[in-house]
Amino acid sequence: MDQSKAGTRRPGDVEVDAGARELRRLARVAALLRVAAAHDRRHDARRARDPGTHRTCSETTPRRVRRVLCGDVVLLRSSYRGNVRWCWPHRFVGRWDGRLGIYCQPGNEGKLIKREVGKGYLEYWVTDAPAFDAVWQHNHVLRFMRPGDMHTIELFWDEEWQFRGWYVNLQAPLVVRDGRFDTTDWALDVVVSPDGSWEWKDEDDFAQALALGVFDDETAGRVRAEGEAVVAQRPWPTGWEGWRPPGDWLPLPLPRDWNVV
Repeated sequence: MDQSKAGTRRPGDVEVDAGARELRRLARVAALLRVAAAHDRRHDARRARDPGTHRTCSETTPRRVRRVLCGDVVLLRSSYRGNVRWCWPHRFVGRWDGRLGIYCQPGNEGKLIKREVGKGYLEYWVTDAPAFDAVWQHNHVLRFMRPGDMHTIELFWDEEWQFRGWYVNLQAPLVVRDGRFDTTDWALDVVVSPDGSWEWKDEDDFAQALALGVFDDETAGRVRAEGEAVVAQRPWPTGWEGWRPPGDWLPLPLPRDWNVV
């Protein structure tokens, strides 16, 4: 900045400049997402001609294109104010409807915030206290998500591969970079039974997150609207309900750099 003009700035100039920079940043992000969406459409067209191509994909991120292969390990994380609140290693499985598919199996090591009996977990979640060691149990889960999306589409099976239904996790726009799938969990979710009926999940946690200032009323409205929009689209069944992982995929350890945000 020209120091000779530093004293002539009006009180609103800084806010205007910051707003303009944010608009330019969002425009760049939107352009990158359009490129990724175009790539997805070409990839899906190739997969339609050759179903075997679903076993590899290219994942577009700012300034780099990283090739992800079926079986590669990626890390899904939810962070708040720079602190990882939960994370689980997954294996990449392929694409569906432009979404990246990742699989978490029983025995995978991760981190989470524990829920105490008779008490919510968010009082601890909003602090800088560390997450606890954990092991994924009871369910096989296949998650599909796109960079920039504010939700996931998930399939759940029990340990014997009995299908239990679909799940919509509502979250901050997903950022995919260097094998890390980063977001912030918004507490409210949607559970869909195998017969297609659905219900909200964890509305009490959602209300507590609002009371604790995790987000304001306007953001809370957008979160609920996102869930309603997904339910209206009814993107299930997905065609992956009969999927099974290769038999040699063993439970995954937690990467040492799980907390590097």
